[in-house]
Amino acid sequence: MKYLKMLGLAALAATALAAWLGPATASATTVEVGGVAQNKAVAFTISLKSGTSTAFKDTTNNVVDTCTSSEINGNTVAPFTNVNAVNASVIEFYFANCTSGKTQVLKGGKLSFEWTVNTNGTARSSEAEITVWDNIFGASAVCKTGTTIIGTVTGVAAGQATLHVNTVLACGLLGTVKWEGTYAFTSPAGFGLRQ
Repeated sequence: MKYLKMLGLAALAATALAAWLGPATASATTVEVGGVAQNKAVAFTISLKSGTSTAFKDTTNNVVDTCTSSEINGNTVAPFTNVNAVNASVIEFYFANCTSGKTQVLKGGKLSFEWTVNTNGTARSSEAEITVWDNIFGASAVCKTGTTIIGTVTGVAAGQATLHVNTVLACGLLGTVKWEGTYAFTSPAGFGLRQ
């Protein structure tokens, strides 16, 4: 009898604790378009903002190359079952109009987006390879993304979301190179992330 009484008290305590903590919810990042959560793949185009350039800098902040054109085209992978991030395949990724004329993407790799707050999040790149030409030393190297956070996404319910690229890439002979640029989600309009 004493055992049953203790078991009953333990069950009551567990119920009270569960009520106090609130219901358990699994949080997953999903994509929204125009403020509406999506449950299917979303095609996207991320282009360097018009009138801006993307820059590659060495460890002393010297610009080694700049490009005035760059674009990433891809598709999110649905359904959104990853509890942390929405994965995406990259179909096309390029740099053009570069001061060296030689910076190019060898592999587009993959992207993922993870919600942080409001409709914003972080963007990661994995398995991408970019040949970067150093104008200062006249040498090139292949820069790679492991599972690198490349920047932050500022989502919107209408208009163009923004990808702020600010990351450091491992570049073999060049050591590390900083990549910076401001990109816009030119498609779809109203791209955002939610939990």
